Amino acid sequence: MGKEFIVKKLAESYEIQKSYDNRNYFEAVMKCRSYLESWLLEYIYAILYPTTAQTNKKNREQVESQFNSMFIQLTWLLQQNYIAKKDYDNMNKIRIFCDDVINKGNALKVAPMNILNGYIEATVHYCYMLKENTRVVIEKATGQKIQF
Repeated sequence: MGKEFIVKKLAESYEIQKSYDNRNYFEAVMKCRSYLESWLLEYIYAILYPTTAQTNKKNREQVESQFNSMFIQLTWLLQQNYIAKKDYDNMNKIRIFCDDVINKGNALKVAPMNILNGYIEATVHYCYMLKENTRVVIEKATGQKIQF
């Protein structure tokens, strides 16, 4: 059996694991990139528009256009003190790693398996952290428990 990246209540971890188990490491890295960028965007959206009354298509489109890259997302979160510098650094390393994999078209041409495993593990950790941060922001704003 290979490395285990599954985190309960994080559906994305199952998708990443499936690609990894099928030895499609490029696809696993692309899923890591996609899910991490998506949770960064959701966290920013929740920070800016935490209540149901503010949740609408216009606000979502505005956030998506303003924060259209992972670098912009990370930089804004750091500047606004929503993430720690070490988390910024780690997620930025993941971003750079994913860019290298995209450019070379093969994850194992960028890093050996143990390094690849570390990036995937870190990505799953940060997706879960961002999901929880998003939940907390919304719950504080609305006073209601939510589940994703």
